[in-house]
Amino acid sequence: MKVAYSPYELVSLFGKGKREGALLRFQFDDELVGYADCHPWPELGDAPLKKQLQLIKNYQTTSLTQRSLTFARLDAEARARNDSLFAGLKIPPSHLTIPSLERWKAIAVDRCVSLLKVKLGANLPDEVLLLYQLLEAYPWIRVRLDFNHQLTRNAFEKFLEKGIMNRIDFYEDPFPYEERAWKEVQEQYGVRLAYDRGTEQPKRSSAAIRIIKPAIQEVPSAEHFVVTSYLDHPIGQLAAAYVAALTTQETCGLLTHLVYEKNAFSERLRVNETILVPPTGGTGFGFDNLLLRVSWFNP
Repeated sequence: MKVAYSPYELVSLFGKGKREGALLRFQFDDELVGYADCHPWPELGDAPLKKQLQLIKNYQTTSLTQRSLTFARLDAEARARNDSLFAGLKIPPSHLTIPSLERWKAIAVDRCVSLLKVKLGANLPDEVLLLYQLLEAYPWIRVRLDFNHQLTRNAFEKFLEKGIMNRIDFYEDPFPYEERAWKEVQEQYGVRLAYDRGTEQPKRSSAAIRIIKPAIQEVPSAEHFVVTSYLDHPIGQLAAAYVAALTTQETCGLLTHLVYEKNAFSERLRVNETILVPPTGGTGFGFDNLLLRVSWFNP
């Protein structure tokens, strides 16, 4: 197997700077060629991009690059058949993601949007005021809140007592997961807690919902889950959409190209109301001609 990479940057529309990743091109032993994404989040525990590339050069994989390899093989087989991986599939609807409440107006919201996902917890008093503004601006919308484990249980319960629970679909990672504590909070307040990723992945949890990121994990069986992208390159985004189309019709988080400045790949994506529409006319995950134009390097 031969591996090449093409580095890229994604520029946030929300004042979060630039993010680095790399497209991967795998030439398998049977000569099939497939493409995938590698977009690590070191702040969430992933090895940095340079380390990811060093490991894969030596045929060692992380949770991220193992999934890249899986998607690249799917892509390669579809390209060999001259087929799109999305032929006959129905991609589920998605919420819109707002990474920063301070700049929530950067995302255009229309009447077809029923769910927003908002990240908060870094400065909760100010964020609560901005959240009220958002809810007032869009009275028909419900919100999914992602705290990234930044609160304590006590702080989260005080937040719940502010009285906006009827507009909240679920609360993702409000405080570090502990089975009994999460169960008690859900029962006491009648809310749904969603588990994304912590230091350990419980095989079964008391969370009402599991957040699944196909970039780093497989879909579990017998759980209520929501599929989201890894806020990665459009190729990674489409890999998540492919998994979602195979496994659920729950409202997912697949429109994450909208949080970045446009690039040649994201310009090929369309949104039909709240459904991600892959590029037309391509094979595998698509972008056939663009993948031939980018520069490829040996790791």
